[in-house]
Amino acid sequence: MGPGEEARLRMQRIALDYVKDRAERVERTASAQVPIGDPAEDPNPAIALRASGDVDVAVGLTGYRATITFSTPYAKKQELDQRLKHPRGGKSRYLGDAVKAEIPTFASGLAARLKASNR
Repeated sequence: MGPGEEARLRMQRIALDYVKDRAERVERTASAQVPIGDPAEDPNPAIALRASGDVDVAVGLTGYRATITFSTPYAKKQELDQRLKHPRGGKSRYLGDAVKAEIPTFASGLAARLKASNR
């Protein structure tokens, strides 16, 4: 393997690590904004929506992909139904808003990380 190939692979690893770092930050932000259910009305008190977040990062044919999931039966309803009230804290759009918050600085952050690695 030549120096060009080594550099390309190093940049790919740095980019993948960056995508993973940012996806994990989105998951942490979203987890902090997950609605807090009323234990008396919770469909299953043994399953905590806030603790069900997971991050998967992979390299595909078109680039890097991060998948952030909350894997409870009611996660989608809590995320999308803006009519629900959350008197105990949290909000709907907990994941979507966390993703949107990362968009403005994603590309510049990746560029800075790649540039820093070339020093």
